This record gives sequence, structure tokens and C-alpha cells, in this order.
Amino acid sequence: MYQRFGVMQDYFAGRPVSPSDLGRYNVTGKEEDRHVFKVPSLRNIAVTAPYFHDASAGTLEEAVARHGELPAWP
Repeated sequence: MYQRFGVMQDYFAGRPVSPSDLGRYNVTGKEEDRHVFKVPSLRNIAVTAPYFHDASAGTLEEAVARHGELPAWP
């Protein structure tokens, strides 16, 4: 299953865009696949590190903690 990259604020503000941020576009080259990512199942999630599309969370605990720091929905 693939999903479009959904965010609550401008993810790219103040940071460079890396190839990993382009998602499925890197594979297909199709503009409609830009920022579309494969969404893995939660099955065996504890043994599937690293986490996030850019592998920036090395542990499940770090991934959960980072999501707890998200700003409140307006």
C-alpha cells in the first residue's frame, strides 16, 4: 500500500530536501508519485527498525516519542 505524504505543517520549511523525501518518485519518475511512500504493516514492528521514511528513528521507542512531540492540531 502506498500513501501520499501527509503533514500538519510545512515539512520542508528550513530543511534541505533529500532524495529519500521524494518517495516512490525515485522509482517511477512519475510526478504523481512525488512524496508517495510505501506504508508497511504494523506486524512485527518491534523488529523492523529503523523507522520513518528516512530511517531517522533507530528504535521504536524513539519513533513513538517523536510522534508525541508533534504540535497540536489547529
